Amino acid sequence: MKNKLKISILILAGLVLFQAASIGILWVKNARLKKALARKPYPAATVRAASMAAIVLDDWGYNTRNLNALLSLKEPITISVLPNLPYSRQIAEQAHNNAIEVILHLPLEAHDSRKSPEKGTIYTYMERREVLASLQRSIESVPNIKGVSNHQGSKATEDEGLMKLLFGEFRKKNLYFLDSLVTNNSVCRRVAAETKVKFAARSVFLDNENNIDYIKGQLAELLSLAKQNKFAVGIGHDRPLTIKAISQMVPEFRRQGVKLVYLSEVVK
Repeated sequence: MKNKLKISILILAGLVLFQAASIGILWVKNARLKKALARKPYPAATVRAASMAAIVLDDWGYNTRNLNALLSLKEPITISVLPNLPYSRQIAEQAHNNAIEVILHLPLEAHDSRKSPEKGTIYTYMERREVLASLQRSIESVPNIKGVSNHQGSKATEDEGLMKLLFGEFRKKNLYFLDSLVTNNSVCRRVAAETKVKFAARSVFLDNENNIDYIKGQLAELLSLAKQNKFAVGIGHDRPLTIKAISQMVPEFRRQGVKLVYLSEVVK
């Protein structure tokens, strides 16, 4: 009987010692873990905003020759559609249905009177009611627009009274404005700030020369400006070589960490 009691006591003592040792080990591990965490805290989760480039292609509406090539890009491109042309509505609708952003390419008066005006051009000498009526017709001819840009307009975009009238309507219709910057004396940035219209300005023209190497060089300039300034806007045209050059340069934009975006993502 005494032997059984001794054995039981020894077993119980062994269990107590084992449990104490386990607790001691866990305490040491926990202390080491706390020390390690204090020394190397987990970094806070951060999201680095990528540099962004918006590509806008002007002068759509005359025909649909390059529409399929545009749709095959599968990139967030913005197109600027001229109003009142035979294919303005069709192109705007097809683009919108294929995840391409659409803006109105509004014809405005140029200094050079020799330039052939588009149908629906707004002139600085027009009366208020004429301007508003012309703008409304243009907007109705291009459905699903997110914003407006100027087609030509070197004279009109210098006219503060006219631009305030137009920007007031853009504000009412929740449309942003892209200044193509065809004159160094444009008042559009200041008027946009005064009327609280979201605004962007052209950083680089992409295809002043209809040559693929030149266009790719301009796209490289757009990429560089986007990296320097966090965003940039390039303006090209409804041309097959421009679309081809964009397609060939997309991998380079990705490689350098510049994200192609819709124009609405960079207006402020």
